[in-house]
Amino acid sequence: MECSTNNCAQKVTFEDVLKHDSYLRSMLRRIARDKHEENDMMQEGYMNVLKSLEGYRGDCALRGWLNVVFRNAAIAYLKGNQAPTVSLYIEGDDGELDEFETWLASDSERPDLIVEAQQRINKISKVFHRFPLAVQQVVKLRYEDDMAYQQIANVLKIPVGTVRSRLNYAHKKFGLSDL
Repeated sequence: MECSTNNCAQKVTFEDVLKHDSYLRSMLRRIARDKHEENDMMQEGYMNVLKSLEGYRGDCALRGWLNVVFRNAAIAYLKGNQAPTVSLYIEGDDGELDEFETWLASDSERPDLIVEAQQRINKISKVFHRFPLAVQQVVKLRYEDDMAYQQIANVLKIPVGTVRSRLNYAHKKFGLSDL
């Protein structure tokens, strides 16, 4: 059934938005480089919500709409405050060079964190190339293309449960709670 603005419109208050604060903060925590950036992104996200809350038509879930608004705010923030990057070329198991970008250290960053990040990139690269192709596809769609589980399932024509199990496999292989 098609949902028109008239029969699905709902009045959303800022208090309704605040109910999703911990979810939104968790999402931005994965994007931000530090707590200060996370707070700035949250503030930008809330400013954008205040500007566009009247435009929310109710034809999608509030949480999904907020996710898009806050993610766009984070991207805009990062573009405006982008640290210089350097491309690292790491030889994969197939002998080809894979490119990874890493942030260059600024005056406030600690060199040990940069080394740790480079070690993590090397670990991910080595493990990723050992994954079966089916797992690589799901991981790339989820983390490079930022697709939802259902979208991945539709693209690959597999059940959502299979998407989840392949991502779980990847998480276990990396030994991380989240990629």
